[in-house]
Amino acid sequence: MATIKVSTITDKAKRRLRDTSSGRIDVNNEWDALESTLEEMNNEFTFPWTARTHYLAYCDTLRHYTAPSDFKGFIVPRPENRMYNMEIVDPDEFEHRDGRGDNEMFAVDRRDREQSFLFKTGTITRYQHLHSLNQYNNNGTIVATAASDALNVKTDTEIFKYYSGSVSFDVDVSQSANDYAEVSVPDMSAVDLADHENIAKILMELYLPNATNVSSVLIRWGSSSGAYWEKSVTARADGRAFNNGWNPLAFDWETATKVGTPDAAAVNFFLFRLVYSASQADMGNVRINWLRSAPIEIVPVEYASNDLLLDASGTSRLTEIASQDDVMLFNSLNNNVKDAVIKGVTAKLFADLDGADDDRKNWEAKYEKAKNVLREMYPSRMVIPSRRVEFYVSRENEG
Repeated sequence: MATIKVSTITDKAKRRLRDTSSGRIDVNNEWDALESTLEEMNNEFTFPWTARTHYLAYCDTLRHYTAPSDFKGFIVPRPENRMYNMEIVDPDEFEHRDGRGDNEMFAVDRRDREQSFLFKTGTITRYQHLHSLNQYNNNGTIVATAASDALNVKTDTEIFKYYSGSVSFDVDVSQSANDYAEVSVPDMSAVDLADHENIAKILMELYLPNATNVSSVLIRWGSSSGAYWEKSVTARADGRAFNNGWNPLAFDWETATKVGTPDAAAVNFFLFRLVYSASQADMGNVRINWLRSAPIEIVPVEYASNDLLLDASGTSRLTEIASQDDVMLFNSLNNNVKDAVIKGVTAKLFADLDGADDDRKNWEAKYEKAKNVLREMYPSRMVIPSRRVEFYVSRENEG
């Protein structure tokens, strides 16, 4: 089993042009032709060397997940390999049917100029509700920390994500010398999270009128103000920067700092701290909503990689050619694939030459014939979104 270099493909293609000189065909054209051919074939076929598995750390009620950096498209699992009995549906149908039984569905959502992966299964471990955060005084009383910039804690029934309300507070940067605004509820109803300890994420929603100077969010949860877990995040749950509007937040329990001896079986204390730079101005109506805990469940997601080849050392995957010594992802055992790639490159090189239209058509026909051989061997099982991708996970009930 031998590796196949870029130069092996391009040299063979050039010989079919009856040209072995270096002057007639520019090396950049050779590489463009090869990259274009590989991309075409990766779009048409599901090759084992481009099929990969992403292990998504799924939490019930958390919807958005950043896709792997080399994500190209979702691969529909073969029936014999499915961990879930997936049904592919239209995004609108997904939303319509969500909450109606335990149907396991996924779809690629392209609305609002973003692509998302919608996933639903009835086998996921359910979340545990901690606090609705829909009123400031309906489950204990949420108060501002005096040594912070938070003030005017109140109930907001106009802007919320869940439970018909949110908890709102203002930021007055002249109120304290600290660059944060903090609120807490020291007396909410105790919740037993013993089964979630160190295997869950604490989830909540945050509304920011202006996210420009916000640097992090810190929370504490535990059995008192002196016995708690503390965790800080510097981005949304999906890895994107904080933005104006609603931000889903996820705090990993396993990596949280433990202070004192908190009792996971009686969590009745919660603190929220919004941290920002010294440039922060006064800001009204920061909102928080729905605090809950959800165990992490690993969900394998099969996807097609946009990588085209390996570097010369054969260790790093690449999306474009950097050297004639770069290596194909397929090898000498895949002669049918190699043959199709060479014919595709040849057709594209003829397209760059004046007076070679007949030769181009001839090699395009040979390329198509070679791909027909591959269609039974590597049938496409891929759904390819056209823009930036997230995994979008849905569940059965809101709140």
